Amino acid sequence: MSLKYYLIPFPLAKDKKSFRAVPKHERSLGTEDLINRMLDRGTSVTKVDIKAVFELLNQVVTQELLHGNRIQTPLFSAQLRIEGTFNEPAELFDSNKHKIHVSLTASPALERQIKEIRPQRCKNTGQHALIQMCTNLCRNLIHQAQPGDILEIKGQYFYLMPKILLKVSTSKTRQAIPSWIKSSPSNLPPF
Repeated sequence: MSLKYYLIPFPLAKDKKSFRAVPKHERSLGTEDLINRMLDRGTSVTKVDIKAVFELLNQVVTQELLHGNRIQTPLFSAQLRIEGTFNEPAELFDSNKHKIHVSLTASPALERQIKEIRPQRCKNTGQHALIQMCTNLCRNLIHQAQPGDILEIKGQYFYLMPKILLKVSTSKTRQAIPSWIKSSPSNLPPF
């Protein structure tokens, strides 16, 4: 198997001539796509049965994680973790200082298969992050912002620039956005 990738400039690196690799994703597969791929393999299991198993698996994994259990599957292991510092042994969880996150780690079997991948460089097809809506939450404006405003940015292909969002001014100078409040697949966090 090969993983196609291309290089894009990495303007925040100390060496301004640096590039970073971006995997070329042909498409994102959802549950329905995976079910159809399973059915294409000629299984005798029905689509309804597969959907039921997916739904049950999602419910059970979620419930067990919320009970504090670690999940280990042939693909991944998952567990909850608490981020933040406790200043004394008697200190309790404070949602202003501490956050609960999910840790997902590839299983040893999946890691072995990943090591077999042969990266293959390809051309950048020109697909870039696409901003569809920029809402100024401070001033209730669309596509207008000033320094210090909180923006909500919605669009597609944000995975092409993960963890780094640049503001480019009219003078073409680049500035890193300092922080994100929330992130979801189609939603860049406000900054």
